[in-house]
Amino acid sequence: MIKKVLFDGRGRKYYWKQGEFHSSLGTIKEVSNGRVTSNKNKDFFVTDANLIDNIEKLSRDAATMHFKEMGQILVYSGVDKDSNVLEAGSGSGFLTVNLARFVKKVHSYEIKKSSFDLVKKNLEKLGIKNVDLKNKDVYSGWAEKDLDLVVLDLSEPWKCLEHVNKSLKKGCYLIAYLHNLTQVNELIKESKKFDLYYEKTLELIQREWVISKLQLKPSHDVLGHTAFLVFIRKV
Repeated sequence: MIKKVLFDGRGRKYYWKQGEFHSSLGTIKEVSNGRVTSNKNKDFFVTDANLIDNIEKLSRDAATMHFKEMGQILVYSGVDKDSNVLEAGSGSGFLTVNLARFVKKVHSYEIKKSSFDLVKKNLEKLGIKNVDLKNKDVYSGWAEKDLDLVVLDLSEPWKCLEHVNKSLKKGCYLIAYLHNLTQVNELIKESKKFDLYYEKTLELIQREWVISKLQLKPSHDVLGHTAFLVFIRKV
């Protein structure tokens, strides 16, 4: 686990676990909170690491969902500490971990064995206990009922709509994470065969700003299209 986060004079971030801290800006023998100076007379600002710092440094298998999408899922779905959630397509477990922070139970399905093993390792590394991780094909269905949220990061989520319709509570959401509009259109079309109401599709663009003594301007590094979020509600 990462214990401390350090920022240098240019705002660059470093992570520390134990022992001496080494960088091109010098060595720090004792890493403690506040302003710390290296042996090269370079200042660092040090603070305790939190769970997000550790999530950012988790091992990755495939492309992961970005925080900008995760935030929308957590806010718009209305899940809380009493919620029972199912996700499919665990990937590297980044959404799994963030769901587990806020809900009572996460049932996570991942068909790819290498990804399943990686998610299991990441959950153990962070000490997360409220995830039931399964190495199974979600297209064949699931046993969980009375779900407060279903999140599908799959290439063909419409194949799960019958299972979603049977297991999702009324008023609760299916949220699909999809990469192209052909998938979006197919999911919406197929959802009309069930007690499911298509509500909206979101595409999220994120842009940071450069704030310094010499510059006040938008950054050239824009986190543009990564995926579409499709919100479908059980009625």
